[in-house]
Amino acid sequence: MPPQPSSRPSWWSWGMSEIWTTTQLVTVADITMGQSPDSSACNVDEVGLPFLQGCAEFGTRYPTPEIHCFPPLRIAKSDSILISVRAPVGQMNWSDQEYCIGRGLGSIKARAGIANTNFLRHALEQNIQFLHRRSQGSTFLAVGANDLKLFPIPDISETKQERIASILDTIDQAIEKTEALIHKYQQIKAGLMHDLFTRGLTADGKLRPPREQAPELYQETPIGWIPEVWDWGPLSKYLNGSPKNGYSPREIDVWDGCYALGLGCLTSCGFKALQLKSVPGSMAATSGALLEEGDFLVSRANTPQLVGLCGIYRNIGALCIYPDLMMRIRTNELIYDKFLEQYLLSDEVRIRLTALAVGTSSSMVKLNSKSLLNFRVAAPREEEQELIIRRSNEIFNFITKLEDNLAKLTQQKSGLMHDLLTGKVPVTIHPRGLDESATAEDFSVVQMEGSREVKQLKDKE
Repeated sequence: MPPQPSSRPSWWSWGMSEIWTTTQLVTVADITMGQSPDSSACNVDEVGLPFLQGCAEFGTRYPTPEIHCFPPLRIAKSDSILISVRAPVGQMNWSDQEYCIGRGLGSIKARAGIANTNFLRHALEQNIQFLHRRSQGSTFLAVGANDLKLFPIPDISETKQERIASILDTIDQAIEKTEALIHKYQQIKAGLMHDLFTRGLTADGKLRPPREQAPELYQETPIGWIPEVWDWGPLSKYLNGSPKNGYSPREIDVWDGCYALGLGCLTSCGFKALQLKSVPGSMAATSGALLEEGDFLVSRANTPQLVGLCGIYRNIGALCIYPDLMMRIRTNELIYDKFLEQYLLSDEVRIRLTALAVGTSSSMVKLNSKSLLNFRVAAPREEEQELIIRRSNEIFNFITKLEDNLAKLTQQKSGLMHDLLTGKVPVTIHPRGLDESATAEDFSVVQMEGSREVKQLKDKE
């Protein structure tokens, strides 16, 4: 469903419906299917053209090849679309130069004077399910040249294509900028968490000197060097009782007054209501898994990268239970919930915690209650915990703000693509020109680099 009018940029206007017909991709573009060269033609000496066998070398926008090929067999031209034709089908990159392409890829370039290559990229993305449907039913998911040739493309003028591509490029740039900021501040967060949970903060809110400069301020423990004044021990020392598993009733298609959390609700920044499932409301009260504001949850089963993620539940405005693949724990007076959450989410602590997960499947491992209770943690005094919580909250909240903005941009792009690439909701561009009327600010991109939050974070680095 298209987004509501209130969410559209200021230059957007409604018009009469103009449902576009489609044409086949082969009529507007040159399509090249890759072919694998002999291994003797491949080299690491940069002889010939950079070689791409499949999408493994795809980057955010451009590929990052590791080997070259001479002589090249099939060539993707510069400024063409690179598309994966073998599992995972449909992933795309942009060729910033000529590449030799293997059988896992195809390349697409619009014919001059007929179509716009960038527009074709957006049209492929918007209807990529066309290829996914054609790749089903075989042991190894793949599509062939005919599948690409038959791909339906809006049959509109090149001028309209260029305008639509420019609008979608603008929101893509806003998305890429936000993703880059998230990556940057995730790295800053990792460094900050390392310092906070190994050096701590003095009463005036400053980091203690490193152990190399003031060894007398630190003690050696089985979990590493920590400040001398800190306590440490098994997690059971800081809990009231044992972890309790949740309950997973069958999911239903209709709303019955209760949700169950999905594992996706526990993230690297704590709890987020990202994955909710409707379940029978009659089971909520009797399941023993009904959640209350402030409940501390830990993922006990997930992939090796995600197991052990935790978060503090916040009321979502409806009855909610947690699933069997999560555990609920309750802390005692020795440790704050928020401190424990941020401690368990720090990179070095997560390495220790995920190492305890066991399982025969490479896609699903489990933490048992005994391992969690015996897991060793560090705990400063109450006053220092409060200081650390305040400091770490700043960057956690900042990253959450970025991620929320990214989700809004992604949703807005989905609505724009639906409207622009079907003709169901036409738009008009002000006469002053596209580049002036459609800007990143129109898509609500938060200009984080100049914000008050960033300046405060940088002042404390």
